[in-house]
Amino acid sequence: MVSANCCLLKRPRTALNIIDSLIDDYKFTEKEVAKMIDISVYDLKQFRVLGTLIVGEIEKKLNKIRDIIITDLHDTLTHVGVTQWFRAHLRYLNGRTPLELLVEGNQRIVAEAAAAYAEGVYL
Repeated sequence: MVSANCCLLKRPRTALNIIDSLIDDYKFTEKEVAKMIDISVYDLKQFRVLGTLIVGEIEKKLNKIRDIIITDLHDTLTHVGVTQWFRAHLRYLNGRTPLELLVEGNQRIVAEAAAAYAEGVYL
C-alpha cells in the first residue's frame, strides 16, 4: 500500500530508527511506544534525545513489532491504517486491541492476528 522507501521501519539500522519510525511515520504516541516495549515515557524520550543504546529484551520487542508491521501489515495498509489496526478492538483477539496485548507481552498472539489479517481473515 505504501512505497518501498516510505519510512525508516523498512530499513532500520538501530532501535532508535524503529522508535522514530513508529512515532514519526506511523503516528503512535510516545506513551504507546513506551508501553509496547515496557519502558517509561521518560526513558523513551531520553533514548530519543541522547541516543542511549537499547539492547536486550527491549531491542527484541522492537524488532518483533517491526516484523509484525513489515511482514503482515505494511503492504496492505497505509501508515495510518497500521496504527488504527493496533488500536482497534478485534474480534480475533476477543475484543481486545493489539496494543493491549503488546503491553502484556503477548507479541506472539498479536503476530498471529496480523498474519490472519494479511491472509484475509476478517478480524
